[in-house]
Amino acid sequence: MKNTTAKKLILILVEGPSDKESLEDVLSKIVENSKVKFAIFHGDITSDFKTNIKNVSKKIEEKVEEFLNNSKGLYELDDIQLIVHIVDTDACSIDEDRIIESPDEKYLNDKVYVKNKSFIVNRNVHKRNLLKYISTLNNISFKSFGNVCKRYNAYYMSCDLEHVLHDNSNIKTDVEKEYYSMKFAFQYLNNTEEFIKFINHKDVGTQLDFSNSWINILKNENALKRETNLNLFVNDCVNGD
Repeated sequence: MKNTTAKKLILILVEGPSDKESLEDVLSKIVENSKVKFAIFHGDITSDFKTNIKNVSKKIEEKVEEFLNNSKGLYELDDIQLIVHIVDTDACSIDEDRIIESPDEKYLNDKVYVKNKSFIVNRNVHKRNLLKYISTLNNISFKSFGNVCKRYNAYYMSCDLEHVLHDNSNIKTDVEKEYYSMKFAFQYLNNTEEFIKFINHKDVGTQLDFSNSWINILKNENALKRETNLNLFVNDCVNGD
């Protein structure tokens, strides 16, 4: 049965469990006027060659509908006031000459080492085009609900969540990710003011507006930069926007 007293819902779509574990508690405390829930893709749809500009909205739509179905009537589409999509940039705007083929994959300050350069070059073109597209989306139309539209905003983590939250873009294993995500969540669980300061720090949060932050992070010279524009969402929540 639907909970008629429930607050409006902000649904946050993320790539993996570590995103949810890191951010769910602190964002739930910051967002006072809405309920915050997470839905996990269990993968990066923007790096998936099966995803393209024509079907990426459909994949987002399907993930939201999956969340609603799994809620078993607790939430309906009408409850959702905003869909937030958090994506890693994965240095997809880096020039080819800064991609080095090596058996040891890692990010450095000025280059990346990858096992298969040609694959990554193609992945980067594909991902960059998709990120440019979703950065301009401002709503998702739900065909199975009579084309009802819901507000949508995509926010980036550069190069990835771990880079932004822990200043380490080379945390790769699930065990490491779980350890760092739990540590981060505990650090800010009852300290939202410090989290707001952290996410807005000039070394972490963008100092630009939403559109320009996306344009800026997808430049070659910023491909390896530690930055997120999620602080813009956090600030909107703090300001009640």
